[in-house]
Amino acid sequence: GVFDSALVQDMAAGDRHSALLDQAGRVFLFGSDSHGQLGTGIAFNRSHAASFAPRLLTSLGEESARYSMIFLGYDHTIVFGNLKNRSSPSWSAGMKAWGFGSNEHGQLGSAGSQLTAHSNPIPRRIATPGNDTWVTGCAGNFHTLLLDDDNKLWATGHNSYGQAGVLGKPTMIASTAQMYKVGSDLNYAREIIGELESFTSQDVTTFACGGDHNLVLTGSGKLWSFGINDLGQLAREENLGNANANEVREV
Repeated sequence: GVFDSALVQDMAAGDRHSALLDQAGRVFLFGSDSHGQLGTGIAFNRSHAASFAPRLLTSLGEESARYSMIFLGYDHTIVFGNLKNRSSPSWSAGMKAWGFGSNEHGQLGSAGSQLTAHSNPIPRRIATPGNDTWVTGCAGNFHTLLLDDDNKLWATGHNSYGQAGVLGKPTMIASTAQMYKVGSDLNYAREIIGELESFTSQDVTTFACGGDHNLVLTGSGKLWSFGINDLGQLAREENLGNANANEVREV
């Protein structure tokens, strides 16, 4: 596909890579490809370390997609779109999500054997056991948040500061490596044993990812925050000046 800047309708920037979405639902990526974050389908080597011009995202195998959203983390990429199998004439009713790039902290939502910590240049679908349709999302440095059709928020990735919104034993869940509902409480075996009901019982209306923290607004009008708070970015007073984890709490 030929890139035309006049057709760009959305854009996103990671640490050292960039993405553009055009009016035809195509995604173009450029910049560093050190972790496969350009989705070229080519394993990393020095001859493919970067792209200096927008490159069309095409590596979906037997599937094709009409993209509508793009989110870039530090060195990973999340794209949303409607799916069509090449043997089917119709597009999926709901949006699907794909992730590619670094999965060092599980930010692509899977611990499967198809994903490596360093480089994942082939887009992989992001899903939970009961859902593979998403409404919107965002990407932090090394974590990802996705909103499902029921307006519930899910997260995966780095959680050392509590930025994946998962409660439990921090040393056991520094990286979640699969999608969990924000507010889930995990035991040593990473099984869900409870939820922060005051948060999970409410619909999420909007949310935003920082590098290592997040803000969430629920349908009741309440503002919630979680993640690092060393400089007061959670609008809360606990753990100012340190890098301790902060769980999901109302501001």
